[in-house]
Amino acid sequence: VFLGHARAAKGAGERTLWALAERAIPRGTGREWNNALMDLGATRCVSRAPRCPTCPMRRGVCRAHAAGAVVPAPARPRS
Repeated sequence: VFLGHARAAKGAGERTLWALAERAIPRGTGREWNNALMDLGATRCVSRAPRCPTCPMRRGVCRAHAAGAVVPAPARPRS
């Protein structure tokens, strides 16, 4: 949804995600938002086969879709 390449685990990536979340998520509704995003990720925004045509966030919300940057993600290397 946010289209970024920063690692979220530490530092600037984490601060950026917190700032985005504070602007996007109404205070006190984090649990509902998290559940909704997990459902979206499990059903529409699937990394290997994104289902953008049926996604309710593709217009006006999804920065990847707006930038034309929606591509299937490569498989993660196994460690």
